[in-house]
Amino acid sequence: MSRAFSTKRDIIDGLKAFPSTLKFITKNKMWRYFLVPALFGFFWFGFVLIMAVSYIDNIVIGISNFVGYNDWTFWGAEKLEGVFNVLIGIILSISVALMFFLTFKYVLLIVLSPFLAWISEKTEHIVAGTTYDFEWSQFWKDVGRGVLMNFRNMSREIPITLLLFALGFVPGVGIVAPFLIFIVSAYFVGFGMIDYFHERKRMGIRESASIIKKQKGLAFAFGAGFNLMMFVPLLGTMVAPLYTIIATTKTVVEREEQLKEIEV
Repeated sequence: MSRAFSTKRDIIDGLKAFPSTLKFITKNKMWRYFLVPALFGFFWFGFVLIMAVSYIDNIVIGISNFVGYNDWTFWGAEKLEGVFNVLIGIILSISVALMFFLTFKYVLLIVLSPFLAWISEKTEHIVAGTTYDFEWSQFWKDVGRGVLMNFRNMSREIPITLLLFALGFVPGVGIVAPFLIFIVSAYFVGFGMIDYFHERKRMGIRESASIIKKQKGLAFAFGAGFNLMMFVPLLGTMVAPLYTIIATTKTVVEREEQLKEIEV
């Protein structure tokens, strides 16, 4: 897709896609497909939560033993130990929550990559009537491409996010850090969602990345919708991936059709 829309138009088109997708999913009886990501999201979320709850207390005890403040005997040592344990527990909880937020969506997107690719293709067929010949060899190449793209985005997003998180403790800068983290996260998620369409057009990763970089507003809008849904406990993890890939594919295909009409 060539650069034909303004950044403002990109953001508006991307954000408008989410409410209209609700009717599209209902009309085409696609709700049943949400069972797959819902089950995976539910069990993975539960697994991480149980592991975190089980091990944070043990880690706090291990740190107290290593540092040795649990052996202090001066007046008030017990209260001080309690304060240290609470602070360490809070820091660990925040760290786990941050790493969960950063990695969970990619675990979700990587595991669901074959399914999301299929849903994206199905959505394109409904919108434009496009069909693709199925070949197992190509299917596995596409799966590998989807996994590679998500790892690529994760390897870029996490260092930037950790840097912004650290800057969040700097007076003044800390105010804007959460917003910047949200923008960065949204862009990379939207990037991956748009790439499913480019993948079917047999574009290389570099070619796809070059086009998406010219459509930062569109990628941000799709990713923003995804992230906002992910903020809803449990429900977000069950709905966000599939809903976003349908909204993204529907919008990208419709815009492609518009460009064809303009060129004619």
